[in-house]
Amino acid sequence: MKVATHIPGFDKLIGGGFIEGTTNLISGGTGTCKSIFCMQFLYNRVMKDKEKTAFITTEDGAESIEIQAEKFGWNLKKEPLKQRFKIYKLEPYNINRFVSMIEGIKKAGIKRLVIDSMSVFEIYVKEPFNMRKNLFNIIELLRHGNMVTIMTVERPEGYAGLSRSDIVEFMADSVILLQYIQAAKIKRSLIVRKMRFSPHSENAHPFNITKDGLVVG
Repeated sequence: MKVATHIPGFDKLIGGGFIEGTTNLISGGTGTCKSIFCMQFLYNRVMKDKEKTAFITTEDGAESIEIQAEKFGWNLKKEPLKQRFKIYKLEPYNINRFVSMIEGIKKAGIKRLVIDSMSVFEIYVKEPFNMRKNLFNIIELLRHGNMVTIMTVERPEGYAGLSRSDIVEFMADSVILLQYIQAAKIKRSLIVRKMRFSPHSENAHPFNITKDGLVVG
């Protein structure tokens, strides 16, 4: 089953939406709107589909996320968002707590999840074998059931890869690259770099930030 993001212009690029039971990676540098993309996805699933959602943050606190959302008119302190858009703060070096948190979210019947961001795990877990093992276990846990998960990673400026570790993008079922190039005519663009199980656009698509969030095309 396809799960629409309802982000204007985006779903048609991936055949109608993300597939249930998949993990999906949003990669991009600082200021490329990764968090906005994720919040907009959850907001839309609450308001348009009346679903329960969760946002796991490893960086910003709940108040910061609420302030960011408010800029687009998404008041996370009011119903139905208050009950259906849950924010969880996670210390990135606590893998066991992370697994327990995901298990609790799944038991609560939450089907749409954002993890923002996975980059801190790449920093804290130095040993490549342990990083692969932990990421594999987490992603396998996320895939069980009908959950759709969006994870973000920071792409260092000028770096050819899609993440610091060059690992998580291979494990994810899809990879969306967000770019901001100051000197370019089209400053913000989006590319679907990978999409398992579904045809997708292979072109770069411009996007803008409006008062209502992202608009692609």
